[in-house]
Amino acid sequence: MVDFLERIGMKALNRISSSTESFAFSAELITKMINPKSYNPAVVSVLIKQIYFTSVQLLPFFILLSILIGSAVIGLLVSLAINYGLIDSIGSIIVNLVMDEFAPFITVLLLALRSGAAMNTEIAVMKVSRELKTLEYFKIDPFTYLYIPRVLNGMISMLLLAGLFAVIAIASGYFFLALSLNMGIRLYVDTIIEAISLVDIFTLILKSILFGYALSAIPIYRGTQAMMRYNTIPIAVLQGMVKLFVAIIIIEVLSFVRLM
Repeated sequence: MVDFLERIGMKALNRISSSTESFAFSAELITKMINPKSYNPAVVSVLIKQIYFTSVQLLPFFILLSILIGSAVIGLLVSLAINYGLIDSIGSIIVNLVMDEFAPFITVLLLALRSGAAMNTEIAVMKVSRELKTLEYFKIDPFTYLYIPRVLNGMISMLLLAGLFAVIAIASGYFFLALSLNMGIRLYVDTIIEAISLVDIFTLILKSILFGYALSAIPIYRGTQAMMRYNTIPIAVLQGMVKLFVAIIIIEVLSFVRLM
């Protein structure tokens, strides 16, 4: 019984210690992100390259995916609206679901699979190979030159790609309404514009920023926690991705609570 209680106590203390370290990491990261002195030409150059690799190179595939998923979602929504007599609310339904939910959620899932694991692995390898220690030895702050550009890239890329997904998905919805209801493009545009509110725009921006921060900060932090053996890198990556998807679900659930 005593051993059992000791194990529980040790696990609780380890969990508290881990949570404290993660909050301290996040606090230091945010503090340096809002400090203008953290930015210089080298940091900006890294940020631009990160945005290019994350967003620009992904554009052809992302646009195709947005058309396919957006068309499927809009087609389903139009079909349900017709069946349940909700045609008068079709604009609000499309805007609320596409802008507030599908655009940021699908975008963060795609970027998590493409970039989250890559960042986690990159930082873990640098930790195990002692590159992070080398940076510290030469008085180079890893937060400034490694972490901040990647986190800002996650937030910017999430916001830009989620907005692009919403625009493409809503645009593709016109073809379904044109086929189903013979709706003209002018009427469709007016319907969508009337349905969009500042709350929808704010929700898209806020969720994209929160998703983007989690998308980068969590894998980076888990990478810094890798043990000093190469065979522990896959474990660090797995733990980072699990925690990332948990964070994504928590943010999504909290957004549903707001809507309720």
